[in-house]
Amino acid sequence: GSSDESNLLLTTTTSSGPVTSTPQQRTTTTTIELPPKSIKSPEAPNITTTTTMITEKLSEEQNKPAKDLRAVLQESVVGRSLLEKKTLSSSNRNQISDIIVQHLMNKSRDYRIRTVEFLYWANAIKLVFPFEVAETYYQPYKRDANTCARGKLFDKYHHVRRAFLPRSKRPGLNKVGNVTIDSTNVITGSKDIITLKTTKNVAEFKELWEKTFDERQDLLGQLSIIDYFDTFPVLKTYNGINLLKQDFDRNYEKSKDSLTTKWPAIAKKILTYSKPKMNDIIEQLQEDDMDIENSEGHYLHYSFILLFFIMPIKKVIKVNNWTPSKIEMVQSCFLYAKTFGELQTKMTDRKAKLNKYSQPILPLIGAIGDSFGDLQRNFVIINNIFYEFPSLIDAVDACIKIFIALKSDYPPEGHNFWSFIQKFVYQVETAWNKNTMAINCLWSDLEAIEVTEKENTNETENQA
Repeated sequence: GSSDESNLLLTTTTSSGPVTSTPQQRTTTTTIELPPKSIKSPEAPNITTTTTMITEKLSEEQNKPAKDLRAVLQESVVGRSLLEKKTLSSSNRNQISDIIVQHLMNKSRDYRIRTVEFLYWANAIKLVFPFEVAETYYQPYKRDANTCARGKLFDKYHHVRRAFLPRSKRPGLNKVGNVTIDSTNVITGSKDIITLKTTKNVAEFKELWEKTFDERQDLLGQLSIIDYFDTFPVLKTYNGINLLKQDFDRNYEKSKDSLTTKWPAIAKKILTYSKPKMNDIIEQLQEDDMDIENSEGHYLHYSFILLFFIMPIKKVIKVNNWTPSKIEMVQSCFLYAKTFGELQTKMTDRKAKLNKYSQPILPLIGAIGDSFGDLQRNFVIINNIFYEFPSLIDAVDACIKIFIALKSDYPPEGHNFWSFIQKFVYQVETAWNKNTMAINCLWSDLEAIEVTEKENTNETENQA
C-alpha cells in the first residue's frame, strides 16, 4: 500500500616527653641464676576448624527461615501435604499464605504483621519451594515508585483483618498521592544540552549524547516519550534507536543480550504450557487474521503472542469504561499485517482508539508477513516513525529497551507482558514499573514444567 506522508520510515541495524635518667647508685647485688622455665606458647587456632564453624553458623542462619516454615507446615494436614509437593499450584499458594498468616497473627498481640516478617516468610517459601518467586508473596511499599505493599501474604493478612477485626484495629493502607508534572514546561538545561538539541554534526552529537547522559536522565521524569523525541530531534533519524539502546546498555550492561540468549528456552516452555489451551487461542486469534496452527515451527515468534493467553491478566482493565479484549491486549504490543498499507491503517485505528480513551501513544511492534511465523519486515513504531529491524527478536529487544531507557510506563493492556519480559528475561528491576503477582505465578509454573516432564518420563520408563 502507499505510505502516508506523515509517516517516517527508517531502517536501522543491530548492531569503572623526653626520658631523664639519674646517676645509678652503687649497690652490692647478688645474682642467683635459676634454671630456665619452659614456657608453653598458646596454641594457634586451627584455621580449618574455625572456618568450618563460621560456615556452619552462616548456613544455619540462612536455612533458619526454611526450617521455621517446615515446622509451621508440619502442624496441619494441609501443610504436610504441601511439603510433599515439588511445585505449587495457584490454590497451593493461597493455602500456604493462609497457614503463614494465621500462624503469625496468632503469635501477635495486636494482630499485626510487620514488613520484616512478611519479607522473612516470603523468603522462606522460596527456600522450601525453589520454583516459587518471593515477590509473589510480598513486595514492600516503595516510595519512589508510589506503589503500596502487595503480595499473597499481604492480601491474605488484610482479608483476615477485615473479616475478623473491628475497623478501629485495622492498620491503615499506604496512601500515596498522584504527582502531576506539566510536560509543557520549557526544558533548558546546560549548554551541552542546548547544543545537543540543535547540532547536526554527527561526531559532535555522539560526543554530547554520551557527555550529557546524567543530565538527560534527570529530564526523563519531566517529559513523555513523544516530548523527549521532540526535545532531541535526532532520535527521529536513522540512528535514533541505537542511541537509546546505548543508554540502556550503559545502565544495564549485563542485560544487553538477554533476549537473544534466554528467550529460546523460555519460548519452548511457553509453547508447552499453552498446548491445553491452543484450540481456544487459535479461535480468538482468527479475529486478527493471525494463524498459529503451525506454531511449533516458529515458536520464537508465536511464543510472544501465546504469552498473553496463558498469563492470568485481569480480564477487566477499566480506562474510561474501556474493557480491552485479549486481542486488544496483543495489539497494545504487536500489530500484525500482511502489507505495509494495512499496517499503517491498523496504526491509525489504534491511535484513534487511544485518543478516544485519553491514553498516550506508546511504542509497539509492527510486523508484516504472510503469517506471524514467516515475517518479512519488523518495526518499532513510535508515533509516526517506523524503525525497521532485521528480525522480530531485534524489534522486541529494541522496543523494551526504549521503554526502560526512557523510564516509561508500559501500556495498561500490555503491562504484564512487558513486565514479564523485563523481570524474567532481562532481570532488570525498576522503581517506576510495578511488579505483579500474575507474572511471578506464571514464572513459577513455567519453571516447574521441566520438573513435571522429568517425572512423567520417569513414570513412563518405570511402567515399561
